[in-house]
Amino acid sequence: MSFTLDNTGQYALLNVANQGVHLWDLRNRTLVRKFRGLTQGHYTIHSCFGGDNQDFVASGSEDNKVYIWHHRRELPVVTLVGHTRTVNCVTWNPRYPAMIASVSDDATVRIWGPAPQYRGSAAAQNGTKATANDTKSSSKSKRC
Repeated sequence: MSFTLDNTGQYALLNVANQGVHLWDLRNRTLVRKFRGLTQGHYTIHSCFGGDNQDFVASGSEDNKVYIWHHRRELPVVTLVGHTRTVNCVTWNPRYPAMIASVSDDATVRIWGPAPQYRGSAAAQNGTKATANDTKSSSKSKRC
């Protein structure tokens, strides 16, 4: 299981084995949403809030993909394909809300951002199209 808070401390993401990503309202102590699409069963997967105003949720998956949801929708708005093994962790770039990094058991870190034709547009801000660059992980990589 993994646990992540949003910037306000009101909402939490819980990744629960065999159940996926759950969004909880901590003030009201209620389950807000169960995000669908990803595969999680054997490994710990770390999800995060991000994008403009933290309106989006990103998560890795055991099916080798990265999923991005709008926090008000159960189904993903984007699925990113490029890793060849389980994606354990994703994190949003705090300075560039249209950019995320993903880490996988395939020993790569992929940096995802809008495709060139969408850079600087509204689509780039909400993550509707993305491309990836990847690098081999090193022992100095940030731990997720």
